[in-house]
Amino acid sequence: MGREESPDLTYLQMIHCHELTPGNLLRFPRLNHLWLADCRLVSAPATLRDLSELATLTLSSCGTVDLSGLACLPGLTVQVYRGTEVLGAHLFPPERIRIL
Repeated sequence: MGREESPDLTYLQMIHCHELTPGNLLRFPRLNHLWLADCRLVSAPATLRDLSELATLTLSSCGTVDLSGLACLPGLTVQVYRGTEVLGAHLFPPERIRIL
């Protein structure tokens, strides 16, 4: 699936992706909400900062995820549910990250 095939996708929920490469999501430039459940990222999600419209990132049961590279996105809100350990959470203002 190429960038030209899905330019208008704004919401994506991925479940049980055991080798997810965040850079592959860049093919969805208008992605606004991303929900990852039971996904293991093979690299840090810092490449997601190129998704200029990303407003919400939700993580559930994703192991350890380093969000340090995403703290620079002023419009991004992160929600973290059980089963996910977040590195770099201290870099986010409290109103932009919720660890439940």
